[in-house]
Amino acid sequence: MNDSFTINLQNGCNNSHDYFRGKIEQIELIKQLTLFNFNFQCLGAFSAKLESDDNTSIYIIVNMAQKPFQITNSDGVNKCVGGYSSILLPLSNAHCITFNYETDTLYNIVVLKVTESHFDDGQLQLLQSYKPKYASAISIPNLAMNEIVGKLIKLDKETCEDSCMATGYCNIIVGLQLKTIQKKEEATYLSSFRCYEIEQLEKLTNSIKDKPYQDYSIKDMCKQTGLSSNKLQNGFKEMHNHTVAIYVRNKRLDMAVELLGNPDLNISEIVYTIGLSSRSYFSRIFKERFNCSPLEYRSKIMRSRNSQ
Repeated sequence: MNDSFTINLQNGCNNSHDYFRGKIEQIELIKQLTLFNFNFQCLGAFSAKLESDDNTSIYIIVNMAQKPFQITNSDGVNKCVGGYSSILLPLSNAHCITFNYETDTLYNIVVLKVTESHFDDGQLQLLQSYKPKYASAISIPNLAMNEIVGKLIKLDKETCEDSCMATGYCNIIVGLQLKTIQKKEEATYLSSFRCYEIEQLEKLTNSIKDKPYQDYSIKDMCKQTGLSSNKLQNGFKEMHNHTVAIYVRNKRLDMAVELLGNPDLNISEIVYTIGLSSRSYFSRIFKERFNCSPLEYRSKIMRSRNSQ
């Protein structure tokens, strides 16, 4: 039996149904990695069943929304996956998963199925040791996990380049989940973020991505999100592995890279467009990150275009 739902997939994707409006999607990235994307509004209470014909896979389930939901595994154990949280179903526990959906609720759930052949001996040993602990396991907010899953979902996945990137993101997701299992103190720390705080961090992250050129002071960001300075910085370190200032700086440099492809803009215009005022500072931080000056980078772009 292949993976299936009580709602039949149509060519890997179902965009409408009597019970929901939205998308249920199945994508096989490589033989060992399959991605399921549930993004819909529930119109009537129902259960969706995800089944596999073997017990040699794990499922990592990530809740990308604030509303918790209930799942039941093969052993009949019920678990609640909290807002912005993830949970792992270890080998043999994942033979069958039932998702229980409530009426008039928005769901954004990503499920990654990983077969046993994808793991090395050490990882398999860790997963086998985790199986007896599943009944007492709790789902916890994981900001880094949500950030990577968000990038994964946005990829096209049909192009060769995006497919390779998607596989890489899946490996990071698996690594983050295994790391959480190994380090209980990390799980305790991450659980200190409430759903509202995670939502505010994500909104701020998206704002910086969309408009990196704006002035982002810690004081203003704390006022905007309702988070303390420590909470703000800790959240960004967990989600992006950077302080807020470094994250803003990197997004400005990303924007600069795009603008350098426009020969009609000089370097000073690019500096001001990305929200900086010093050309020398821009050149220094650009070289620190890309190991060349902005002009050298532009020359590489031009040579590449001319050679095509």
